[in-house]
Amino acid sequence: MNNNGAPNPRNRAIAMASLRAVVAGYLVYLGGKLISDYLKGESEIIPWMVWVFGPLFIVAGLAFGFYTWKRYQKEKAESQAESVQDTPAETLPETTEETPKQPESTEETPRLPEETEEASVPEDPKP
Repeated sequence: MNNNGAPNPRNRAIAMASLRAVVAGYLVYLGGKLISDYLKGESEIIPWMVWVFGPLFIVAGLAFGFYTWKRYQKEKAESQAESVQDTPAETLPETTEETPKQPESTEETPRLPEETEEASVPEDPKP
């Protein structure tokens, strides 16, 4: 947990990636088991279903595994970016660039007379 009580984003990314990897591995295992049982003659499933769903499970598991890896990389990069933002300014390296300071005035910007409510257009006198 970080200072504000929220879970560490890096730990959460690792936990979610691990869970997704288990699911992806299980899909690949199911597809392989379906095909291997059929080839051994231990399956009572219709052959066309074995050859449709076995490879389908394997491809789905591999695709989900690829998605898991890409998402983990993205979440890892985001958590590193957040950790840099959360670092106190004293520990960050000093930059050589000067940033212009904003004026700390609370006064309103002066307006042109056309923009104020007091300015009014005189009416034409009636003849």
